[in-house]
Amino acid sequence: MNVGATDELRGRRVTLIPAIAGHIEQLLRIRYTPEVEARWGHAPEAADWPFDEPGIAPFTVMLNGAIVGFIQPYLLAAERDYLKQNTFKLAYLDFDWKLNDRAGIRH
Repeated sequence: MNVGATDELRGRRVTLIPAIAGHIEQLLRIRYTPEVEARWGHAPEAADWPFDEPGIAPFTVMLNGAIVGFIQPYLLAAERDYLKQNTFKLAYLDFDWKLNDRAGIRH
């Protein structure tokens, strides 16, 4: 599945929605709770957090309509390099599979 900045991901308990500027205040409140600081430390976030990493689509975690967290995909350097080198191939691979499946063509 391709996940973009406009996708909403629904699970059994939570929904991931694209993070927007209106979520930042609540996300920062959560970020600086003792439980989260114990895991991630107290380093202040960048001024443009959570939009400070180019090419990464951050998501807000929602539970029963309330903001309860944040998730940001993380790629290893090798994964980023692979995606850069194969972007064209990857962009059309999913489309090709769907088109072939609808046409009854099997690989």
